[in-house]
Amino acid sequence: MSKLPVGIVMAQIKQLQGRIIEKILKEEKCLEKVNGAQLNILYQLWNQDNITISELSKETLLANTTLTTMLDRLEAQGLILRCRNTENRREIRIKLTDTSKSMKLHTADILKTMHSINFNDFTPEEEEQMYIYLERMKKNLEAYSYHHK
Repeated sequence: MSKLPVGIVMAQIKQLQGRIIEKILKEEKCLEKVNGAQLNILYQLWNQDNITISELSKETLLANTTLTTMLDRLEAQGLILRCRNTENRREIRIKLTDTSKSMKLHTADILKTMHSINFNDFTPEEEEQMYIYLERMKKNLEAYSYHHK
């Protein structure tokens, strides 16, 4: 049996992960209008609120144009606010609303569920190694991307 290229395996994992998380989100009444990609943005904002679009783009690894479209949807849903910086009017900061802040508690259970699905039958050591390898691979890809713009 030949091995699939790592990029194909990662794309398949991302596809499966996305399908599962979409199903789980639809089952949660308070999160039924949020999709997996939007959850990525909210997750970053829960970790660091009131940041610029550029900072959020860097954290989510989404292009500014893609991110802007997704932020439009989140804003229309009342989950984020765009606020002009009073000291630099060209700078727009992204802030969570009370509604999206309250969603954080519900997503903790979803993330735990996804974690247990992803690492089912992994030993704690294997799980730790997997994180190390994934972070190293991400770092390699970021370095390549940075040097080959």
